Amino acid sequence: MTNKTAAELKAERAKLNAQIRAAERAEKKAAARALLDAKHSLGEWLADSLGATSAEEVETLRRAVDLDHAREWLTAQGSAEDGHEEATSGDGSVVDYSTSYEPADGYDEAGISTTSTAHYGS
Repeated sequence: MTNKTAAELKAERAKLNAQIRAAERAEKKAAARALLDAKHSLGEWLADSLGATSAEEVETLRRAVDLDHAREWLTAQGSAEDGHEEATSGDGSVVDYSTSYEPADGYDEAGISTTSTAHYGS
């Protein structure tokens, strides 16, 4: 049994609750910062890998990225991790990843190479 009064125990609990809330806020802030850093790193990697050397080329690259294809690829990756063997699009049809979305000459309309010899993570 404790020699502390109910009021003393409640004060300790309030102090611990405040510490918990502060720790949760710090963890949430750190996670948000880690996500922002990862996004920034992805953008730099993509621009460097595709040879974008000016702000205009980076902006053209941003507009040229096929977001639907990227979303489907991410969905397929998640499904593969879950044990599913094929991904489906929003309408339920099976997603076909065999189609190339790159121009035949390897360059987009701004002359940015859409092919790269750099490997992911390099």
